[in-house]
Amino acid sequence: MILYHWTKKKNLKDILEEGLIRKKTFCLYLTKFPEKWKGLNDNGILLKVKVPKDVKLTCFEEFSDGTEVLCWNDIPPENIEVIEFNNALPTKPKSL
Repeated sequence: MILYHWTKKKNLKDILEEGLIRKKTFCLYLTKFPEKWKGLNDNGILLKVKVPKDVKLTCFEEFSDGTEVLCWNDIPPENIEVIEFNNALPTKPKSL
């Protein structure tokens, strides 16, 4: 399953080296619809996340369409691709 995650520029190096790690929260916030969160992340970086099949995902009833997906596992760096950087057009993605 492909989902998306917005992050700040200062986090990118660690994410690409270590993956998405649940350090400060109990879960990771992902979405099927990154454009719905764009306004909150105008200077952010959009990541495309290939979610492994064995990862536990849940959502609140009001977000059952996939607007906000809670991920209860860490995501390894090889499953993460940078899609958008500071509102620039996406570069050619590497294959997942």
